[in-house]
Amino acid sequence: MKITINNFSLTLKLTTFLMILLMIALGYLEQFFILYFFIIIHELIHIITAGIFGKRCRGITIMPVGLCAEIEGAEDMELIKRNIVVLSAPVFNIGAGILFRGSFEGSANILIGILNLLPVYPLDGARFFQNWAGYFMGTLRANKLLVKLNKVIVYILFLTGLLQVILFDFNFTLIIAAMYIYREEKRFAINRAYYFYKCLVKKRNIKSVKIRLWHEDENIMLKNILYKFGMDYYTMVWTGKRIIDENDVREAIEKYGINCKLKDIKGEM
Repeated sequence: MKITINNFSLTLKLTTFLMILLMIALGYLEQFFILYFFIIIHELIHIITAGIFGKRCRGITIMPVGLCAEIEGAEDMELIKRNIVVLSAPVFNIGAGILFRGSFEGSANILIGILNLLPVYPLDGARFFQNWAGYFMGTLRANKLLVKLNKVIVYILFLTGLLQVILFDFNFTLIIAAMYIYREEKRFAINRAYYFYKCLVKKRNIKSVKIRLWHEDENIMLKNILYKFGMDYYTMVWTGKRIIDENDVREAIEKYGINCKLKDIKGEM
């Protein structure tokens, strides 16, 4: 269900209602809403921090495991600023947890902060991982590695959830979270890849340039070259014979698609 008012969208996942019904059945409704209250504050910290850097929130999605704010122009922010926005909320939660240590509220904030640092979609740790790993190894390659990490961590969460069910009076919260994250991970991975392509096809105001050495094989596929590109730097590829830059790649994508070969791309000798 989605409502849009003055270019601001509010999306409610119907599975959120199922989560509330499940919490009622298990007798954890009060704890669920306390956790959700701090999750709302968590997301507000993201929005406020982005606002400090001149970016506005254009939509919020209400999910069973929390909220997800859509920050307009987030992909255009510098790497450091983007990571400050990402880390501001979990750091706040951990700080609040230390301040209120010894109480359920303190434990809840510590839990929210630590879980959000895990490199798993749709948590903050996934965005932080992709921002930094993408800078050093290329955005798409980092995204591919993150998908593998997601699966490993989700399985660990699920197994931990089984222990939670046995040790803590049939508490299914971790199992539910693991199942939901498993369901959502592919959608978020696709979204992150979309942000990369969106960033690549438009003119960017970036200061960093990376020149990469590449194998001279002219039959290498364009999609393999794209794995080297990142959102936070301009890439120039030296093949040993000529230079291929991002403008050449954009033109090739428009003309041939991503399945063309290096020899189809125009470059400087």
